[in-house]
Amino acid sequence: MTTKPHRFRETLLALAAAVGCCAHAQQPPALVGVLGQSQAAPEMAAPYQETEGVVAYGADVWTGAGNKLHHYRERPGGGLALVREVTLPSGIAYTPIASDGQSIYAACGDKRIYRVSMTDPAATAVRFAQLTGTPRFITASPPGATGFAAKAPVFALIRNTVLACGGASDGQVLITLPMPERSGWQYQCIGIEPESGDLLAASGYADLHIYRFNASGTQVTTGDWPRNCNALGIASVRGVAWAAATGDVAFSLAPGELDPNAPTLNVPWSNRHNAIAPASDGGYWLATSQGLMRADRTGRPCPVRIGGLPNVSLLAIAADGTVLAASGAGRMVRLMLDDLPDEPFRCNGDDAWRTAERWDTSPAGIVSNGQCFIVAEKKSSQLYRFYPDRTSWGQTPWVKIEDKNAAPLHSLSAIAGGDTILWALNDGAILESETGDSVALHPAPLPSGAPTAIQAIAASDDETALFVASATTVAAFRREPRGVYTPLWSVPASGDCLSLAATRTRVFALDKGGVVTSFDATTGRPLPTKFPDVGQATAIAARGPWLLIADAPSARLLLYRAN
Repeated sequence: MTTKPHRFRETLLALAAAVGCCAHAQQPPALVGVLGQSQAAPEMAAPYQETEGVVAYGADVWTGAGNKLHHYRERPGGGLALVREVTLPSGIAYTPIASDGQSIYAACGDKRIYRVSMTDPAATAVRFAQLTGTPRFITASPPGATGFAAKAPVFALIRNTVLACGGASDGQVLITLPMPERSGWQYQCIGIEPESGDLLAASGYADLHIYRFNASGTQVTTGDWPRNCNALGIASVRGVAWAAATGDVAFSLAPGELDPNAPTLNVPWSNRHNAIAPASDGGYWLATSQGLMRADRTGRPCPVRIGGLPNVSLLAIAADGTVLAASGAGRMVRLMLDDLPDEPFRCNGDDAWRTAERWDTSPAGIVSNGQCFIVAEKKSSQLYRFYPDRTSWGQTPWVKIEDKNAAPLHSLSAIAGGDTILWALNDGAILESETGDSVALHPAPLPSGAPTAIQAIAASDDETALFVASATTVAAFRREPRGVYTPLWSVPASGDCLSLAATRTRVFALDKGGVVTSFDATTGRPLPTKFPDVGQATAIAARGPWLLIADAPSARLLLYRAN
């Protein structure tokens, strides 16, 4: 599954040589890296994954995420330094921000557009326009605008109409866009052609064109218009209109023939661009599903990604170092344990990455299973295999696992193991099954005296030991090949357990307060555990010598050497 298994093996061998063969490490886990951000590891990650637009003037770069505008300034040598954050009265309504060079405009979920001055360092958001609906896209007129762009300072796309925002014509419908014959969807975005001031409007599937309209609202059909393109954003970059398109690309819409000197930006894994802006060194900034990403003046991707990994509720680590994180409402993010800080997620945020194809829910558990992952869906208590590499159109990343269990699952809250044995926690009781094309979950025959009302489970790497936690106890059991369980140890729980993670030598417990503790996997003896870099943990995973902790305050994953 991994695109670089040699790097993971080399890292693993180097680590093994450094720590020796001691099976019971006495030292607390040591921080060895940070995943989920592109800034240098000691620097705080941006608290968002996706961004809504990007605007840049000189060295100043603005983007929007959630209910905030983030103002950055380019660092000498690359990267961005946060200058300030401006809180908006409502969250941005999945609409990229816009700018006229003096102000930032943000369309929010309360059907209003707010304006923030770019020149006043103490500026707050003020209401600029009241809309009749939630816009799909907004764009602003450049200084000295002519043509269609002179009709209003800001334009909003609502369904197939373009409205004036601000000024004397505020709220007026300026043009009703013709619906293309083959299009079953609405228009996706609008922009301004800088030289003429003409309006550009991009249609959705299955039409997929960029149309051009002059000041009178007449469609322009000369000079290669309309253009064939699946554009999710249109922006002016150094006096030329650009299209931010699907498929990891953005390109110039220069007047007449395409400009042979204008590069095509190809930033792998970003896929869903919604805006593009000029960098101060001649390169480009892109707003994507990965956050802010960067390309140089030739169009090649740069090792810069401004963004974090927020809202992680579950983690899983495969044997080859692939990490799968449940992030947000039913979204999966794939990355690698040996990723450098400047590498993007192996995830493009498209529909295939949403839990079971557009479920609006969160999984109950994730475990690795060879070349895929097993995911337990919470609402339906259904098990699925998820194949992260199946991202092409028509492929099926999610495959329902047939469960031959006589009693249907009704309260699935966790799973463990996965490579050969699958354990499931259903209504506080543990079920088990061998993994194959189908499963046949049945009650695990734990010995008498085992904890009841179990809240969390984990299995050792070799799946020979099962660890369970109730509100008061953490216990371990040896599972023999014939399915017989032998008690290993039982110790008092240090807190109300949210989840467990285990290797052959250590067991880690995450309580509901976000604190991680650890035990010796053989004896249950508490082990030294210090995580000064963790503000509040929300998920943990362990494999081999590695422990991975999702930290909520910094919106990133912290990688520790556990033994």
